[in-house]
Amino acid sequence: MELFDVNVPYPKGSSLFYCPENFNLLTGDTGEYDPMVEEVVDKCLSYKPINL
Repeated sequence: MELFDVNVPYPKGSSLFYCPENFNLLTGDTGEYDPMVEEVVDKCLSYKPINL
């Protein structure tokens, strides 16, 4: 996971393997969340940080 996070621009991208983006663990259910590896990698690689 650390190696993945270091190599993608998405902050803590490995967390997307377990929880969807903007997910609230206190109120949500991850039971139906089952992303394919390609989906997570594509999301992480397409991330563009916001320049302030």
